[in-house]
Formats: sequence, C-alpha cells, structure tokens
Amino acid sequence: MAALTGCQTATPESANIVTTGNPELVRGCKFLGQETGKQYLIGGVVLMGAAQEDANRRLKNAAAAKGATHLLTTNQQMGMGGASATGDLYRCPS
Repeated sequence: MAALTGCQTATPESANIVTTGNPELVRGCKFLGQETGKQYLIGGVVLMGAAQEDANRRLKNAAAAKGATHLLTTNQQMGMGGASATGDLYRCPS
C-alpha cells in the first residue's frame, strides 16, 4: 500500500515524537498549537486503515516540523471518504 498515490512518508524527526492520549504526560510542557493530518485521497472499506495511518503520519510530520516533542491526540475520524487526526503539540523538557 506504500505505492498508493497521496501517501506521505514519515520524516526522520517525526520518529522522535511521543504520541499520547494522556494529558498528564504533557503537563508543564509548552503548548505549541493544534494540527490536523488529513488523508482524503484514500478511503473505502478496504483502505480505511491505510487512510488513518497516513493521516497520523501527516500529523506527526507537522508536529516535528513545528518543533514539538509530544503530541496529545484529541480527535481521530475515519470513514468511507478518508481519515483525519487532530492533536495538540507540545515541547517538553528532556
């Protein structure tokens, strides 16, 4: 499925992003804003999972580009038309 048109590859920096759904893990960290990763070129019953993975990858790439160390996921949506993932970006001390 990596050959699908519209898929985005992960940046090396995005591999270091800590992704969590637990707000306690970002307490005391600097809030950098909110981002949404979207993938609406892939969809349908068979490719919903691929669309969600790509939306998450796009979100992590955006977080890395803005200097975030942590990503607090706030919303994920998946359907026949594609997927989106939204999260709050934080820079936490090491």
